[in-house]
Amino acid sequence: MTCVNTKRQRVVVLQPGARDGYQVAWALQEAGLLDVLVTNGYSKRRPGILQRCAEIMPGVRAMAAQRRCPMLDDDLVVSRWDVELLSHIARKCGGRSGGVLSDGVENWLGRIAVSRARQRHADAILSYSYIAYPVFLKLQGSGILRILMQCHPHPRSVQRILMEEEKRHPELGPLLGMEREMSSGGRYVDQLSREPELADVIIVASTFTKTTLVENGICDSKITVVPYGTDSPRLHLDDGEIARARRERDGGSFRILFVGQFTQRKGLSYLIGACRSLDMSSTTLTLVGRGLDGLDVLFPNETPGWVRIRKCISDRELAIEYASADLLVLPSLAEGFGHVILEAMAYGLPVIATPNSGAPDVIRHGEGGYIVPCADARGLAAAIEELRAKPLLRSAMGLNSANAARRFTWERFRVKVADCVSAAIEGCFQPESGDDDIEAVTLKRHG
Repeated sequence: MTCVNTKRQRVVVLQPGARDGYQVAWALQEAGLLDVLVTNGYSKRRPGILQRCAEIMPGVRAMAAQRRCPMLDDDLVVSRWDVELLSHIARKCGGRSGGVLSDGVENWLGRIAVSRARQRHADAILSYSYIAYPVFLKLQGSGILRILMQCHPHPRSVQRILMEEEKRHPELGPLLGMEREMSSGGRYVDQLSREPELADVIIVASTFTKTTLVENGICDSKITVVPYGTDSPRLHLDDGEIARARRERDGGSFRILFVGQFTQRKGLSYLIGACRSLDMSSTTLTLVGRGLDGLDVLFPNETPGWVRIRKCISDRELAIEYASADLLVLPSLAEGFGHVILEAMAYGLPVIATPNSGAPDVIRHGEGGYIVPCADARGLAAAIEELRAKPLLRSAMGLNSANAARRFTWERFRVKVADCVSAAIEGCFQPESGDDDIEAVTLKRHG
């Protein structure tokens, strides 16, 4: 896909928040393509007045500490703390008025990016989804390439999946109704649906996301699949701490781990149902999550004794949970890419996940884990039971997972994104399939 540059290429990146740890902007900076990153609330080394004010606000201080990429040149970042503070007020307001204010704030950030792109004669704007629509609309006929980083599956496909789930389980309707695709009005979903239509090139992290775009009429020739990466698990734990966590695991109960929001979008009721069908006397299910809280709906009476719930834990605490678990289960109904899958693989865990989670792009069924159909509690139970009953098979799959995770690094992700953007500007873009990234690993079956 790489082309020979004939001139200096300039790309403006529009990104709200610290999505993907600023890996896309970093990728373009490494390749000499980044003109500027336009974002809200980025913590620079030499803070301005608004940043200093924001960092003393209790509701913003912790977030501000995460809004930084040490590898990014501060001079290539337009940080709008005024936009961030207004967004914070919008979230506090909530309701219709908060939604209107939030939309206005996001449009303001987009106008800043468009103005910068035109002033600097940029070749392209790369915008993350959920903020791209007004930007791409303004760029029609401008000659500036529109590149979309599509983080989530197509909203109409998500709506369909969640509505089908609501028919199967009406009692979970309140939980499903909390999802943005279900709670927002038709105009909002229409705008999200237009983003990939207006884009010239689309980057997605999973084949599932690409499939949902194609089934909604988006041309597959402008979509490329670039799975995310992960860092070494030793980023948060040293070898001794990992060894201690594993000794604790080996001397105790069998540990099933789930990491994600406590919502039905993650298929959590099916995991709970699968565990209820098993003998859990010597098994623990640990639920790690934050954000929307659906545990009252999922456990209407009382939480079973075999369930551990851990909310809003630190990165280091999460690392300990990975190191001490026997396997990860992520039964998502609709997800752009379950990054926790790669994190668990890096710790040598077998993974049980659905096709709608991004798992098929990084593991092969039966080698690093199992791909189980969505909404299939029986299938989940069978996969869990096989891995619980066969420790040698579990160990072999864990080794395959760890080997595969070493290939899916953030560095590899950045190179692929930069190559894709450069090729698109040069007019020689060729879409790639995530399936090509999986290298076959021989697995010896054990009893």
